[in-house]
Amino acid sequence: MTKTALVEVSTSHEECFYSQARFMQNTEFELDLYIHPNLNSQIAPYQGLFKNIFFAKEESGLFKKLWSSIQLVKKLKNYDLIIFNTASSSKLIRNTIFLLNLYPKTKCIGLLHNTKKLESSFTQKIISTKIKQYFVLADHLKSPSRKIKLESFYPIYFPKIKTSVVKKENEIWIVIPGRIDFSRRNYTLLSNALEKVSTLTNVRFIFLGKLLETTKDGKALLLEFKKSIFFKKILFFDYYIENEEYQAYLSSADFIMPLLKSDSSYLNHKISGSFNLAYAYEKPILTQDFFMDIPDFSEHAIFFHKDNLHLILEELDKRNLKHPAIKQLDKWSFENQKKNYLNFLRLTH
Repeated sequence: MTKTALVEVSTSHEECFYSQARFMQNTEFELDLYIHPNLNSQIAPYQGLFKNIFFAKEESGLFKKLWSSIQLVKKLKNYDLIIFNTASSSKLIRNTIFLLNLYPKTKCIGLLHNTKKLESSFTQKIISTKIKQYFVLADHLKSPSRKIKLESFYPIYFPKIKTSVVKKENEIWIVIPGRIDFSRRNYTLLSNALEKVSTLTNVRFIFLGKLLETTKDGKALLLEFKKSIFFKKILFFDYYIENEEYQAYLSSADFIMPLLKSDSSYLNHKISGSFNLAYAYEKPILTQDFFMDIPDFSEHAIFFHKDNLHLILEELDKRNLKHPAIKQLDKWSFENQKKNYLNFLRLTH
């Protein structure tokens, strides 16, 4: 057996765990999980996929970070293979991976959520002294490199849910997944479009992320939409949405709307988690035409620009607009994803 650890010391990217654990299930990879304690409730539905679960997190302060790294290395050095679920940014992860250079028999692989870091980040260069293989989360993010091997996989598998949500028969749900974040999302684009819409009978917008009125972004978002005559057509959540409820809303959605800013890094270096959620639940994506060049969107999206979004919404509301049916491409089949993933794990340096 290959003693394997999957490591995530931040509170992000839990959505990548389940697919990887399923790929390794009933294979030679015996999988332990190291996670931030805050993720424990989120993995409850599938914790049985891991042999052991341990807790690790980033501490504040220089000496505490270094001590945490040393303690983590003491545990991880005994593994044949370590997969860092977020192999960037964190000083704890940087120091841990660098210290693992002392153990050449322990192989390390990382998930890279932004390939730009390979070009410009000094921290990533330190991490890459040990990690020579990275997974990226979409085919179009793979780029040739002499020193670093890149392979893609799509974390688009989730546990079956028992929770259901109430959806009226005629409603059309446009779901905007993810935390409220003005730095990444263009909420004004939607609010301006709603000012131009004449009627909305069936469409409902669901912001699938916790909104706190006490935060700067929370206040700003509510102000953005409270002026709309369609404010009652928008659902916000003032609590953290547990996984089962989150997945239930996605399962019942008609469209996924990433509502991202027109950031060129999404074309070349990173994805939004909302992309893979759309593929996972086979939902068409409603997005700006800026993103037309993403190959995975070619047959799975309705594109708009700022001047016609209100018209698109009106046509969707009337059910006059034909939208693409998500095709479950062969490359997205569980067997193909599992095969590609495991083949990359089995590569030797």
